[in-house]
Amino acid sequence: MTARPTAETDAGPVARAPGATASRRVRSIPWERFVTIGFFLVVYLVICVVGNWSFLSQSNITNVFAQNAHTAFAAAAITMTLIAGQFDLSVGALVGLCAVLTAGLSANEGLPPAMIVVVIVVIGTLTGLLNSFLVSGLKVNAFIATLGTGTAFSGVALLYTGGQLIYSGIDPALTEPMRVKVAGFPLVLLLPLVLLLALWLLTKRVVFGRFLYATGANPTAAGLAGVPTRKVTRWAFVVTGVVAAIGGIVMTGTIGSANPTSGPELLLPAFAAAFLGSSLMGTESFSVVGSIIATFLLGLALNGLDIMGLSAGAKPIFNGVVLIGAVALSQALRTRKRRSRSLRADR
Repeated sequence: MTARPTAETDAGPVARAPGATASRRVRSIPWERFVTIGFFLVVYLVICVVGNWSFLSQSNITNVFAQNAHTAFAAAAITMTLIAGQFDLSVGALVGLCAVLTAGLSANEGLPPAMIVVVIVVIGTLTGLLNSFLVSGLKVNAFIATLGTGTAFSGVALLYTGGQLIYSGIDPALTEPMRVKVAGFPLVLLLPLVLLLALWLLTKRVVFGRFLYATGANPTAAGLAGVPTRKVTRWAFVVTGVVAAIGGIVMTGTIGSANPTSGPELLLPAFAAAFLGSSLMGTESFSVVGSIIATFLLGLALNGLDIMGLSAGAKPIFNGVVLIGAVALSQALRTRKRRSRSLRADR
C-alpha cells in the first residue's frame, strides 16, 4: 500500500523551499534591535524638536563621542566578564582610581608618562587577578566580591587625593595627545575603535574567545567539553582590569583632571550600554561591538538632556530606565532563541 502523499510532500522541496526560507527569515528578524533603534530615534527627534536641531550637528556628535571615550572603555571591560557569565561591579571604581593615579603620579610624583602608563596597566592586571582569585579561587559570589573590591578602590582614590580634585601639574604629554587629530578625527575618538578591533579579534578570532563564550553560555557543558573554565574566567577578569585601567588614563587625558568620586558614576551607564548592546546586535550573548555602539548612543541622548535644560537628576533616571528596558529586551531575546532551538530540536 502506498501512503497518500500529504499536501506538504506534494509541494515538493523545490517549490516549498523559497517560501519556507523567507518565512523563517521573517520569524528570525530580531525585533529587539528595531525596538532599540526606534527608541533612540524617537528620543533624538524629541530632543531636536523641544531643544535644538544643532544637537545633530557633526561638531556636537564628535564632541559627545570624544567625551564618552572612557565610558566606552568601561562598557567594553564590563562586557568581557559578562561574556564569561560573571559580573564585575568594580570597573567604574577602577577607572576612577586609575584616572586619579594617572594624574597624581604625574602632578605629585613627577613620573614620566611612559612609566605612568606601565604602572597603571600593572595595577589593572593586579586588580583583575585579585577579582579572579576571589571569584574563581575562593568561590566568592562575583557580585559580592567585585562590589567589595570596587568600594575599596573608591576608598583608595579618596585616601590618595584627600577627596580633592587633581587638575594642575599634569604632564601635557598625557592630555595633549587626546586633542591631536589623525586623518581629521580626534585621537581620543579613534582609541575606542582601536580597542574595539583588539577585543573583537580576541573574542572572535582566537581560541580564547570561543572558550570565553562557551564558558559564559554553559560552564558545566564547556568544562565537560574540555574548556578550562576557571582559567578562562581568570583571564576574563584580567582583561577587564587592564581595559578599565587604560580607560582611567583616557579619562584623565580627555578631561585634563581627575575627580576621585567620578569613577563609580560610570558603572550604571556602562552596564546599560552592555545590555543595550546585546539587544542592539540582536544576539543572545553580549558583544563588545554592541556595547561600544550603545555607549555612544546613550552618551548622545544624555547630551540631548543637557541641551533640553533638564536637571542633573534626569540623567540617572534615563540611565536607569534604559538599563531596565535593555535587560528586559535582552532577556526576551534569549527566551525567544531558546524556544526556537527547543522547537527545532523537537522536530
